[in-house]
Amino acid sequence: MDLTSGSTATLIKKVILFSLPLMVVGCLEILFSTFDLIVIEGYEGELAAAAVGANAALNALLTNVFIGLSAGENVIIAKYYGENDKVSAEKACYSGLILAFIAGVLVMIIGYFLAPALLRLQNADDSYFDLAVEYLRTYFYALPFISIYNFGSAIFRGTGNSRMPLIFLGIAGVLHITLNYLFVYLVIYQSSELD
Repeated sequence: MDLTSGSTATLIKKVILFSLPLMVVGCLEILFSTFDLIVIEGYEGELAAAAVGANAALNALLTNVFIGLSAGENVIIAKYYGENDKVSAEKACYSGLILAFIAGVLVMIIGYFLAPALLRLQNADDSYFDLAVEYLRTYFYALPFISIYNFGSAIFRGTGNSRMPLIFLGIAGVLHITLNYLFVYLVIYQSSELD
């Protein structure tokens, strides 16, 4: 989508069409987090929900750091794409995705070991501390993928395509909800079999 040419009315229409998928992505991300809390509290109880909630601020911080880093990638891709410099744009895409993966893996490794200390800094209660550490470590396992998604989204947005990240997030969301129920059901089913 070319957001640099056309009449004022055409540009306003293009900006709205570009912005709508971005707003839907933000709403879906909040919806998925809320859904996780509902499922966890419904099946595991309030302590498990408190453990997830104890990590909310740190998870948001880490996600927003990667979103911020990917904004730089977005600017570079948009510049090269606007200049019709496909070779430089391609190099920037590969460099950004490699950086996303390496940064995600480094933060995952460091975060795995620092998870208890990070939760102590946040004054996490002892009643759910172990659950919170387990959840935070699981979140750190996902960071390389979260990082790659954010950089990939930035690349698409840099070319004027804000719909593709929405499609990817929609597919991931359906899988997320389905696997959430499946794994929770399997855990409950196995525990009932043991009783």
